[in-house]
Amino acid sequence: PDEEALLQLRKQQEVAPLPATQGGPLAWCTSGGGFRAMAASMGFARAFSRVGFFERDDLAAVGSNSGGSWFLTRFAYEADFFHAVTQGSMAAFYNFTLKMFEGYNEFVDLQPPPPPTDILTRFITAFIDILDGVGLKNSDLEIYSRAALGIAEHGYSWKNFSTNLYPQSVATLPATMQTRGGLKGPQLNFQISSLPAAYVETQGAFGKTKLDIQWLLRSPSEEVANQDGTYAGALPLQWVVPGESTSASANGAGWFQPGDSEGNFHADFVGLRRSLVPDPDPNFKSVEPTALPMDLNVTMVGAMSSAAVGLMGSPLMLLQALKHYGVLEAVMESRLPFLDCAFKDVLYGRVNVGVSRLAICSGGEGPFDRCPHPETKYADGVYVDNLAAAQTVANLQSKFGRKAPIRLVLTDNNGPEDGPRADIAALFDGLNGVEPGAFTPSMFGILAPSPQIFEANYTDLDWTNVSASGGRTFQVANISTTTILNPTFDVLDGTPIEVLIFAIDTDLPMLGTSVPGQWGAPSHAQQFARLAKSTADEPITQKLKEWLSYTA
Repeated sequence: PDEEALLQLRKQQEVAPLPATQGGPLAWCTSGGGFRAMAASMGFARAFSRVGFFERDDLAAVGSNSGGSWFLTRFAYEADFFHAVTQGSMAAFYNFTLKMFEGYNEFVDLQPPPPPTDILTRFITAFIDILDGVGLKNSDLEIYSRAALGIAEHGYSWKNFSTNLYPQSVATLPATMQTRGGLKGPQLNFQISSLPAAYVETQGAFGKTKLDIQWLLRSPSEEVANQDGTYAGALPLQWVVPGESTSASANGAGWFQPGDSEGNFHADFVGLRRSLVPDPDPNFKSVEPTALPMDLNVTMVGAMSSAAVGLMGSPLMLLQALKHYGVLEAVMESRLPFLDCAFKDVLYGRVNVGVSRLAICSGGEGPFDRCPHPETKYADGVYVDNLAAAQTVANLQSKFGRKAPIRLVLTDNNGPEDGPRADIAALFDGLNGVEPGAFTPSMFGILAPSPQIFEANYTDLDWTNVSASGGRTFQVANISTTTILNPTFDVLDGTPIEVLIFAIDTDLPMLGTSVPGQWGAPSHAQQFARLAKSTADEPITQKLKEWLSYTA
């Protein structure tokens, strides 16, 4: 759709723009990256708190993804966590962070793996061996597969792994405004990817359950997705929780999704890819409408936003990844002797090994980790926007109006598996030279929309190196630009926007082990605590203070 159509939709959605302060609404978006991102975000939050950042009336939104969402859920919903991050001495902050990651280490690294007969563990191990055999050893796909193995080895689904990240009193809290015991002012924007294809449970002959594949299409009139990547493997969604500074009356929360675009998530049609599922359950005739879940708790939000290995729970995403690496046919025909089948039989849903539990099912898993129809599947927001910036900006435009200038702080942590500031560059230059919002192969070759929203180019950024504690160096850049039209993320063009970016490089892994999937590897709790201390350093506070002053 064109800009006029998007504007008409906005007029229907918008009651009235909220009043903007002189400098416009202020927002902070923090990136994903597992425990590394959580530690970095904790430090940035502490640095920001020294200038009263979280008490400002103009702080309208905080957006996050993946490990950044682990931080933000605790920061917003847990009073003790909020106070430990923003108050007290640096020594107390470091000790709190260290103790937290040591606690995480107990269930990530130290819990003995289950017996080697566990079917999911054996399947992922075999998949890694297949990848090695076709020349993909140490590829990004293999690295993420090893992370999936680490989860499976300990008997976790991604959801119950995520549950361990929260105190029991916080894990089951409704993810709404009224239950927020920590950060209360700004709205919260949690980035999530919806999966248009997933494994589901259906009822077969004689009451037996059978595994089929569910496809959520963009509209009821369109045909099912082709495995050659014609349709998106991941679509953008955000779970948005109102804050006291942006909503005086709304106590709930809900989804912010593209309003009218090629990537719109129409959860209103379910079908089977007959050529992908050669022998679908004949009883799976119903096209019972699906719906986005509306009663999410803190654990579900954190799990949905962070399920990085969720691509293994989506047949379409995995097909696109294998095709991207040029190994689709070789992998599909590879034999799995312990299952007496080929790899394609697992992908087709003929054989269930429990891969579905690596993505998040909206209603909880059914027997043997199946996601009962008509529930829907979700994965890490990294597949659409690892900084949660595009939809956060769109949401601010919808609330404050198109003309209100926006001030946006971005914080990123760059690990060994990342490209050089790839997530930031995507917001400026897009992906693969396509138009903003156009679908193109992205991470692992998965078809996803380009999140480009800034008129300026990435090369326009003038980075400055700043030394922090612990011998670390972070980079900072700022730029004045305007938004450009991106209908897939609902972003309108022409909004003035000031952008401040903090980025820090680290060789720390996303989780607690040095080799994901290898039990007994050393803990990195102390290094994560040191990273948090570095991003909490005074130079970051000073850079933020200066930027807030001259953009006011």
